[in-house]
Amino acid sequence: MSEHALDVNLADFQQHVLEESKHRPVVVDFWAPWCGPCKSLKPILEKLAAEYGGKFLLAKINSDDNQELAARYAVRGIPSVKAFIDGEPVDEFSGALPEGEVRAFLDRLVPSPADELRAQAAELRLAGDASAALQRLADASRLAPAHVGVRLDAAEIMLDLGEADEARRLLASVPDDADPRAQQLKARLQFVGTADADEAALSARVAADENDLEARLKLANLH
Repeated sequence: MSEHALDVNLADFQQHVLEESKHRPVVVDFWAPWCGPCKSLKPILEKLAAEYGGKFLLAKINSDDNQELAARYAVRGIPSVKAFIDGEPVDEFSGALPEGEVRAFLDRLVPSPADELRAQAAELRLAGDASAALQRLADASRLAPAHVGVRLDAAEIMLDLGEADEARRLLASVPDDADPRAQQLKARLQFVGTADADEAALSARVAADENDLEARLKLANLH
């Protein structure tokens, strides 16, 4: 048996599925010895578990011997495959799918190489190494040029560094509805440069002319 696939029952379900899924996705295969399609699907899952090298754990559950678990997770037909992340089922399929479709199912669960680089960039940013974080994001962008999250992460770092023009270039390629952060960062970009405004001078302008809307807006942005 592969180190990335194991038989699970009611006694160790909490440990091997619910707890383990807090660290990586766990793919649960509900099967039975008499099930023909199960015999087709099982080797595909085992092969991919080995191929993905620990990016997910395959937990195989004999539904005949673990009817309580099958009932708990509404298994109505087998094979039934359910994916767990952070202790909760997040995706599933039933029946014996071809390898390509199983692989596509797994790819929705397992972080892509670009996502892994993005996670590394986030850690570097927290550590205060913005330059290294941007390099990781550049590597991620080469792997996934259309990845909106990568571009938003880079734009946010550029804003932190005061590189408004580069942040503007990155944000221009992201539609407002692509990610909630897009609108937030674009709004933040509008205020770039107000930190250098002269608060006393703006206050004086407003005091002299309360209808000086330009001064009032700049003062509001500064605050």
